[in-house]
Amino acid sequence: YEIIEVTGVQTCALPISPDFNTECEIGTTVQLYDDGVASGSSVDCDDGTITLTIGTLGEGSSAITLRALDSAGNASNDSSSLIVTIDTTEPTTPGAPIMTSETDHGSSNSDNITYDATPDFYAVCQNGNTVQLYVDDVASGSSGYCQVGGIYLTTGTLTEGDNIITVIETDATGNASDRKSTRLNSSHLDDL
Repeated sequence: YEIIEVTGVQTCALPISPDFNTECEIGTTVQLYDDGVASGSSVDCDDGTITLTIGTLGEGSSAITLRALDSAGNASNDSSSLIVTIDTTEPTTPGAPIMTSETDHGSSNSDNITYDATPDFYAVCQNGNTVQLYVDDVASGSSGYCQVGGIYLTTGTLTEGDNIITVIETDATGNASDRKSTRLNSSHLDDL
């Protein structure tokens, strides 16, 4: 008996006991294996397709296979393996957003005072992660993928006065980092 390829998520954050769907031969009992060890409950194939829930998977990669037993106890060959990666680790906290000198208009080019209603910021981040800029805890302005260890982002339109600029990094599986913030003062925006 050869079980048809397992379908399911290949990378996920949660749950860590994912379901797998497969075709099967009616009258067989099918079992999932995690790195060669039986995991979860076996399921009787009654209509040609089944859903199996594997036991709890740990952090990292697991090779998931299926094996079927017929009523006489004969075992099929193992199916091809599906590599499933569980990733619940949040990205490292990005660097605090730094206003670019071109949009910092205070007495120095690093005092976080501006009259630019949409200033630009730079943040250190992990390559491949998405970085979102927040103004006063609301997603505002640009977001993008981190490349070469950093990213430039532009805020949405600021209100005059103090604003808290924050960046949050999210990895491919949806794990979000802690936030890093910078306080800035936007003044005289009506003079633009």
